[in-house]
Amino acid sequence: MLNGNLFSFRGEGIWGDSLLVIDLKWFILAAVGFLACYIFSLLCLRARMIQNFSKVQLNEINAMLSEILEVNFKSNSLANASQSILIVLKRFYGIDFISILLYNEKSDHFEIIASNVSSQHLKAIESYCTETYKTLGRSSAKVRAAEGGTLTYPSADERGVCFSYFTPLRYNQKLIGAILLENKSTNVMIQKKDRYDLYEKVFNSTALVLENVLYTENLIRLTSTDQLTGVYNRRFIDMTLAEQLSIHRNLGLSFSIAMFDIDHFKKFNDTYGHAFGDLVLTEVSNYVKRNLDENSWIARYGGEEFLIFFGRSQPEEVYQKVEELRQGLERLELTDGKTTVSVTASFGVCSFPKHDGSVNDLIQIADNALYRSKHTGRNKVTIAD
Repeated sequence: MLNGNLFSFRGEGIWGDSLLVIDLKWFILAAVGFLACYIFSLLCLRARMIQNFSKVQLNEINAMLSEILEVNFKSNSLANASQSILIVLKRFYGIDFISILLYNEKSDHFEIIASNVSSQHLKAIESYCTETYKTLGRSSAKVRAAEGGTLTYPSADERGVCFSYFTPLRYNQKLIGAILLENKSTNVMIQKKDRYDLYEKVFNSTALVLENVLYTENLIRLTSTDQLTGVYNRRFIDMTLAEQLSIHRNLGLSFSIAMFDIDHFKKFNDTYGHAFGDLVLTEVSNYVKRNLDENSWIARYGGEEFLIFFGRSQPEEVYQKVEELRQGLERLELTDGKTTVSVTASFGVCSFPKHDGSVNDLIQIADNALYRSKHTGRNKVTIAD
């Protein structure tokens, strides 16, 4: 609904019964201002890069920058943007392995968002990049080469890696992520030592694109919080699950989805009133939120039903975690100062890639498992077949 310089919308059910009011004028000014700064930064970057490079190198720089810039305007999805950048870099540099990582400030750890390395090696690469960054000091990159053998850091020997080039990605002094280039031969890379500076310039533009995509995602995230419970809403599910499905599919990683709802929720509204029902929704969802790790999140799917996403996780671990959440909710006492009650919840869980398909397919599979929990006694966890 548009009203002067403000627009608002109310969502019931699908949006988790939330009301959002945004100052349209300031929202547009912020978006336009950021885009203008982004374009200006890119032009300055290109101006600095035209110095000290041959015509062939300049053509290479311009071609890569054009493609990376095109990625930025074609996608506001981190998964799609990082995968597209990986393809561009691999084609221009002809390197065996490329990994693009994002810095997780909460865990102080790098996490791979795009890579052409087999999934069993990804955790080793993340650990190597995290440790390498911590010992980097004032250097802008870490170059390693092994003549007549392979490098010795975890998974390098197994993959036959003889050369590696690690560099952090920064924008305006802010750490965005990192890139790791790895090659099975040192010959080509040693011959291109004079191009290390070229790498740095191109990676600066990569950091710029990733920061822009993250900024866009954060703007959307601000409109994706359920106003009652404070957890994410249905909009966030629709926006984020498709991206996570793409990332996990590209990297060959597994994840799980748990759907749950509060058993006999209607009796809280009917017996104690809707305000007490709201308290139950808020306390239950925030208990779950407090007990999730940095790769997991909870969102209100609608009414008293919630969705939990467990990223980069194994099905056995997720079942154990969901069972712990169920038992924790069973022990929870909820009170408004006058009335004290206990609650239980029923869960349904599905796991990718055992269960594959679209986002809606996965949600439906988990929801069907939840349905079986509710019709076979409630207060239990059911794993989808």
